[in-house]
Amino acid sequence: MVEKFYKIGEVAKILDLPPSTLRYWESHFKHVRPVKSTGGQRFYTEKHIEMLTQLKDMLYSERYTIEGAKQRLKELSFQKDSVNNAHNVDGSNMENNNFNDGMMVNKDIIKRELQEILVMLD
Repeated sequence: MVEKFYKIGEVAKILDLPPSTLRYWESHFKHVRPVKSTGGQRFYTEKHIEMLTQLKDMLYSERYTIEGAKQRLKELSFQKDSVNNAHNVDGSNMENNNFNDGMMVNKDIIKRELQEILVMLD
């Protein structure tokens, strides 16, 4: 399955926000940093859009401050990690998780670089 990428203008329309707001949030929230091509073009994934939707809700509907939203995202991330760790019951889970995390990082880097090459070829 090929992951769909969205440009900043498309994401801005989906979220009904100006692109400048997305760039501002990108500078404050590490979770919403998009993949960038070598030319600096931002590419967002569905996961980014989900996170941005959640962030928009926190900031605009729930009236969190930037710092409050950062803290809440940390809490949510911690809760998610706790649930994931609870599902690993064998004694080798830490070693396997570290190995798998490293593999995922390498896959993500390779995937981003291949996507940038595809963008350049288009």
